[in-house]
Amino acid sequence: MNYRTTKENLNYAVQILEGVANTEWIDSSGEVDTLTGYHSLRSGPKPLIRPAATLSQEIDIVAAQIKQWWQEKPHAYIGVLVRSNSRVSQVSTGLEGHGIASQNHLSSNNSADSDRVTVITMHQAKGLEFTHVILMGVSHDLVPQWYRFDGLSEADKKERLLQERALLYVAASRARDAMMITMSGEPSTLLP
Repeated sequence: MNYRTTKENLNYAVQILEGVANTEWIDSSGEVDTLTGYHSLRSGPKPLIRPAATLSQEIDIVAAQIKQWWQEKPHAYIGVLVRSNSRVSQVSTGLEGHGIASQNHLSSNNSADSDRVTVITMHQAKGLEFTHVILMGVSHDLVPQWYRFDGLSEADKKERLLQERALLYVAASRARDAMMITMSGEPSTLLP
């Protein structure tokens, strides 16, 4: 039973993992984890998928969605999750150009400020929860990070791809109420 997110967000996140046949997922205690019967009691909107041609256009789409969510729910905790630290800086700067304040860390009580969005990497989002999440930059050239595959054996490449898929699943499961996925150019092959 998942109490954190809606069934729509959970179903989308689970589809990311189901993209690999004959794979056993091992949980943090070393036990085989199964997705069979995994469900949520809450319901909400379906995740939004918003492609863009360029990073600039992607930032425009993200800024418009943030403003819409804040109109609907002024105290929404919004997390914009990206794949790399360099993208955190680019996105924060881009959002500030739209009049949206951001933070790249959480406050001492480990929560987001409702008057600004939190822009962090997908790795940093582990264990966190936001009312609204934007998975930004989930494009073919960024997710997975292909340069990390250079020089790896086929077995290691397969393992790295599973790690990238698990990271994307974790990022998607940070959304409590609503989620949007954006990409510039071709979408990531890890998306359902």
